Amino acid sequence: MRRIIFALWFALSILCHSTSIYAVDLRPGDILVVDGNYNRVTRVNPVTGDQSRPTIGFTQPVSLAINSNGSILFTDDVDLALYKFDPNTEILSTISSGGEFVSPSSVVIEAAGTLLVGDAGKVLRIDPSTGDQTVLSSGADLGVISDIILDSDGNIIASDKGNGRIIKINSASGIRSTIFPGGTLEAPEAIEFDSNGNIIAVDALSGRVIRINPVSGEYTELTTLSTSYPGGSPEHPKDMVVGDNDRIFIITTNLIYEIDPVTGAQTIIREVSNERNYSSIELDSLGRLVYVDTNFDDLVSGPVIMRIDPNNSHALPELVTASGGMGDPQAVLVDPEGKLIAAGWGINDGSGKFVFRIDPVTAVREGICCSDSFLSTAITLDQNGDLLVAGTYFIQNSVYMELVRYDFLTAEETTISKGYSGGSVKGVVVNDSGRIFVLFDSDPVVVEVNRATGEVMTLVPQDNIGGPGGYTGMDIDGNGDLIVAKGTGIYKISATTGELLESIQMSSSGVAVDQQGGYLGTWVGGSYPNRYGYVSRYDPIEMRASLVTSGDRLSSTGLVNIAVVPCHPSLIDVYSVCSEPTDSDSDGLNDNIEALLGTDPSNPDTDGDGLLDGEEDANHNGLVDPGETNPLRRDTDGDGFGDGYELRIGSDPLNPLSIPRNRAMPWLPLLLQ
Repeated sequence: MRRIIFALWFALSILCHSTSIYAVDLRPGDILVVDGNYNRVTRVNPVTGDQSRPTIGFTQPVSLAINSNGSILFTDDVDLALYKFDPNTEILSTISSGGEFVSPSSVVIEAAGTLLVGDAGKVLRIDPSTGDQTVLSSGADLGVISDIILDSDGNIIASDKGNGRIIKINSASGIRSTIFPGGTLEAPEAIEFDSNGNIIAVDALSGRVIRINPVSGEYTELTTLSTSYPGGSPEHPKDMVVGDNDRIFIITTNLIYEIDPVTGAQTIIREVSNERNYSSIELDSLGRLVYVDTNFDDLVSGPVIMRIDPNNSHALPELVTASGGMGDPQAVLVDPEGKLIAAGWGINDGSGKFVFRIDPVTAVREGICCSDSFLSTAITLDQNGDLLVAGTYFIQNSVYMELVRYDFLTAEETTISKGYSGGSVKGVVVNDSGRIFVLFDSDPVVVEVNRATGEVMTLVPQDNIGGPGGYTGMDIDGNGDLIVAKGTGIYKISATTGELLESIQMSSSGVAVDQQGGYLGTWVGGSYPNRYGYVSRYDPIEMRASLVTSGDRLSSTGLVNIAVVPCHPSLIDVYSVCSEPTDSDSDGLNDNIEALLGTDPSNPDTDGDGLLDGEEDANHNGLVDPGETNPLRRDTDGDGFGDGYELRIGSDPLNPLSIPRNRAMPWLPLLLQ
């Protein structure tokens, strides 16, 4: 009963609370991979294979910090990113990602506003305005830095979990010293200062909580947490915060404890089922506990950030933000206005809408369809620009299909067909004449649905192509033929006769046809721990497959579908897949890329630093990447010397400390610029 009441409360809270995501910079030809395991969509550059941060939500927050404006900063050790969520504007943004991040596990804010992140074997300093990362301290003798705090002088106190010790790092020089050696604690997970300057530490393995004098190194035992949840599963301390009157709050896998700082008495203030997986806790300015639940699953799968009043034992936790509500996403596309449409089993805004529209500019997300009780698993646009949503519903042990048309202009939903008994729906496409085809995972593989009557007619029985079961996705090529994916191959089928035209040996979960007519598919390979998702492309002209990308941003178990961003007037044709590229100023960047970058397509050296725009954007992707000078700034590193001049005389245009010098005439570099 408590679970049902909480689910109803959470549904109402989501209705009043817009889940935030961050903006998506869509480009025609971009590959969108639907990942049901990570509950997100990942964008892949079709030229370089680069995988951008997931376009929807965050994945696995592991550490929280709250700044003076009330914004929540947190690290994500799957996305390898540092995020900021502003609860006032409900905007989620990325501060820094990639780079030196290996396993970012802790974050703290310095007095100057810079950020410190503990990682595997190092501590990084992050500039919050640029995202630039600097290694402050690192070494082979360091384990995972699971938590960091700052002393009164701004120096870093860090828990070196891998070595069972607590260390001090000079915030200016990065020099380290040990203040509490290993041996007493097995794996210190979290540390905090109390009001007397003592360090409170909790051990991840033993559950011991101790108070340490940072000067003498002497310690006293406070308590040992129970290491077993009432259901029998093990409990592991994950994080800790010290509040008013030195009250100690510790979050474990399933529990939130309050520890009396004098007696060590333990009180459980939040207890949930062992389906949860808490990971971090912090106090906001009002004394509320803000915490991460990485496995929230009542109505929205995926991680959420919650808060609760520790002084009110009857208070229900309040949602701060969710990962984007992407529970088991199944399909994605771009609508006629250049917005992202996502559908899936667990995507629900609390009002029964299982299909969302996401504005890539403002990052506003709204539920648009469909209010009926079927699982939306396939979407497409028809010849009129309306959205078709196909899915599955169940009555007892029988499986049925439902097909709905959504009108973007009127927001009306119209049921085209309902009640056909088949397998689970895996795809839907519409050809140029408006004929609708639906793919099932079993026999019949493909059916045609009469738009006017809803009648369903078998087009492709399973015996015509790849045999029983396992069909995963469908698209339509430039000739109007159907391209069907199965776990063991891709099949080209005549939409007129249902005849098998070509069989391609390329495993794929889902399939998409790109602007050049190639077939894109996803698959998994390798052995744990190096088992990853892959994206491949089959060229039907050359009749060969090639790898587009792979890596641990694509999960090894949950790749369910794939799509290609179409040509659209609102989207910049960076890859020139919609038209022939033009380089008006012959600087090495085509005009579409210059539009994305913001440089002048009629001026080969927009910032006048002596370098062509195409030399500064060396990989020609329309972004200022690490290692590249900024074609919009004459002096990228701000040291007073132009980028072109620094390169000519051998200094580093990206390092303000690398300043050109002339011992005989120190004024000469300025004169020669």
